[in-house]
Amino acid sequence: MTAKKSGASSAKNDVSIGIILFDSESEYFDEITSGMNDAAEAYSSQKPNIITKGIEYSIKAQLLAIDELVKMHIKGLIITPMDVPEVRSKLAEVMQKGIEVVTVNSDIEDTDRMCYVGPDAYKSGTVAGGLMKILTGDSAEIAIITGSSELHGHRERVRGFTETVTKKPSNITIDAVSDCKDDSY
Repeated sequence: MTAKKSGASSAKNDVSIGIILFDSESEYFDEITSGMNDAAEAYSSQKPNIITKGIEYSIKAQLLAIDELVKMHIKGLIITPMDVPEVRSKLAEVMQKGIEVVTVNSDIEDTDRMCYVGPDAYKSGTVAGGLMKILTGDSAEIAIITGSSELHGHRERVRGFTETVTKKPSNITIDAVSDCKDDSY
């Protein structure tokens, strides 16, 4: 687990915001973090202290990172949550303590989080499915490799894709769906 501190805390206001994202070989999450830091600098007169934790794809790592940030007295939590009961329960605890939660890139069901910021994963799946139908002439045997079925956004993308490619009439069959934990190898 990595942690980076950035931003400046003013003497009058010590607002800390925790960010939990997945460590990845991709530059995607680095760019999200960079954008959040830029926004904190440009749009906040309070200059919050941004504490970023890059974690592995694991429920245990996510729960641990949440606990560590709460102990640091954060006022807000920005997270790409694993959509599992343990994380849902932990986020409910966090929100009961008055810490606002924003989900990014992938949402989580059945929580009172403040908001979700990210793509419409289902729609993205339908677009990819439509392209697959065009590229294959609507006839293929395919396998789907997704990042993690424990992420709401990934499940929604697969659902949109699957519903689109198998919509009748269709000669496309899906032989397998597998998780790769965003490992590009």
